[in-house]
Amino acid sequence: MGSKTISIVAASDPKKLGFFSEALIGVQCEPDKVTDISNKIASLEHTRWVIATNGSYESSV
Repeated sequence: MGSKTISIVAASDPKKLGFFSEALIGVQCEPDKVTDISNKIASLEHTRWVIATNGSYESSV
């Protein structure tokens, strides 16, 4: 955890916060743009989390 390879975070219950729908969105983009695109998506008001992945999608929201 000191190297920030693993993070422990709290997860909220969206329904208890007044959000009644959720979506998991896979993002396909050029690998060199993953960080920039993920940061832009993360800055959106209702984005709970963004992760970088490998496989069919470079990022999941």
